[in-house]
Amino acid sequence: MTQKKQKQQSDEEPAIFVAEYLRQHPEFFEQNESVLVDLKIPHPCGDAISLVERQLTALRNDNKKLSTQLIDLIGIAKENDQVNQQIDQLTLSLFEARSVDDVFNIIQLSLKEDFAADDITLKLFTDDLQMAKGHYFQTSADTGSEHFEYFMASDKPKCGRYTLEQKTYLFAERGETIQSCALIPLITDNAKGFLAIGSEDAGRYHPGRGTTFLEHLGQLLSKAIQVHTLKVTA
Repeated sequence: MTQKKQKQQSDEEPAIFVAEYLRQHPEFFEQNESVLVDLKIPHPCGDAISLVERQLTALRNDNKKLSTQLIDLIGIAKENDQVNQQIDQLTLSLFEARSVDDVFNIIQLSLKEDFAADDITLKLFTDDLQMAKGHYFQTSADTGSEHFEYFMASDKPKCGRYTLEQKTYLFAERGETIQSCALIPLITDNAKGFLAIGSEDAGRYHPGRGTTFLEHLGQLLSKAIQVHTLKVTA
């Protein structure tokens, strides 16, 4: 027997086995209906496409879309679960803070290690002159706040690209390398400001990015700062 015939016989054997199995188990497709979706079944309709074939094609396409959506949802669920774990760890770490400096250092470490931030800046503005002497605080008359007047009036996180002047105010000499930025509003009884998270990736904090995590982070950080600023003003 030639190699060509041997190969042909070898290719035919699985098909013969499958055909014989289906003859012996005619109920197979009743018990495994999902298999039909992936099968191509010919219909004697000449060049015309039968209604059954159209339905099967549509079903296959829907099945592929659903499979893709399911994979995406699983990926999002895993990512959300990881973020929730990181937020829980961050919350526990903030309990150990003893000052606003500690709060910022904990936030900075978490954002850089867990959330791939390239630079972080904390800006707080207050009318309390005693508080304004502290690190990260400026008086409300600080001219730098004018660069973000519209943002601070909204009280909502904002992602996007900013002007070089704005980035320089936030990140000093690193402003030129920061391509996208997230601004998170911070509000306490005696101060108002924001946390700026910068990235060298232009798509990292694009304008369409969801802000649920950023809102949660802002609330958490505002509460932590509030606790330690009360100590300063007491």
